[in-house]
Amino acid sequence: MPSPAPGPGPRAAAALVFGSSAAVLVVEIVALRLLAPYLGLTLETSTMVIGVALTAIALGSWLGGRLADQVDPRPLIAPALGVSGVVVALTPLLLRTTAQWSPALLLLVASATLLVPGALLSAVTPFVTKLRLTSLAETGTVVGRLSGVGTLGAIVGTVLTGFVLVSRLPVSSILIGLGTLLVLAAVLVGGRARRSRRAAAAALATVVAGS
Repeated sequence: MPSPAPGPGPRAAAALVFGSSAAVLVVEIVALRLLAPYLGLTLETSTMVIGVALTAIALGSWLGGRLADQVDPRPLIAPALGVSGVVVALTPLLLRTTAQWSPALLLLVASATLLVPGALLSAVTPFVTKLRLTSLAETGTVVGRLSGVGTLGAIVGTVLTGFVLVSRLPVSSILIGLGTLLVLAAVLVGGRARRSRRAAAAALATVVAGS
């Protein structure tokens, strides 16, 4: 039987955790601007977006950790990134179409476009952590390091979006660009497997079509 593919190295693991954590916060902040024309930039709207984002983070971390203990998480990382990228890139189209044709469903669709990528991206951290744990003697170091890297990624995503991206780019461009980057990351992570390449190519085509 062929031996399983090696897990990500320290730098690759840090990059995956950093990038996925940053992406969650970018989506959260941009979602507030995207929903403002329809729901208003109110305390209630902000509370809803933050609440859904935190729910996604908690759900993804919990289920991702359980799944990582039951199956090999190596083949799960690329699909998590790819599906997240597709949903993020299509979010502007989904929300604006819903607002135009079925305003009553806007909150439901908005919650789904936050919950799905947020949960999948948050699951990347327990996947990577599981692969980096090689002995009980270094459990605290590995978990603490990756947790710190994830928090740093969230901070960078928040600051970069709030002070740079939103003031210089349309929100649609931000989400489409982020979605494309996530799909490209999925291509890189899953590029060794033929099926992963085909799935990533199909996801990238969807992103281009959405763009």
